[in-house]
Amino acid sequence: MLVQILRQVMISGEPVPAGSIQDLPPATAAMLISSGKATPAEAAEVVEPEAVEAPEPAPAPKAARPRTKP
Repeated sequence: MLVQILRQVMISGEPVPAGSIQDLPPATAAMLISSGKATPAEAAEVVEPEAVEAPEPAPAPKAARPRTKP
C-alpha cells in the first residue's frame, strides 16, 4: 500500500524521512496511518527520485617534506 510519510519514522530498522512515499505492507501502512504518521498516497503522487551523481574523490594529500634542522 502506498503511503506518504508525514513525520520521520523507523520502518524495519531503517529511517524514513518525512515527505517520502513508501510502498508498505498493509498492516504497517494501517498502523502508521492510524497513528497519524502517514496518509494514503495515490499512485499519481509518486515521483521518481532524480539520479544523484557520485561526489568527486578528495584530492590526494600532499607529500610530507623531510624535516631539516636549522
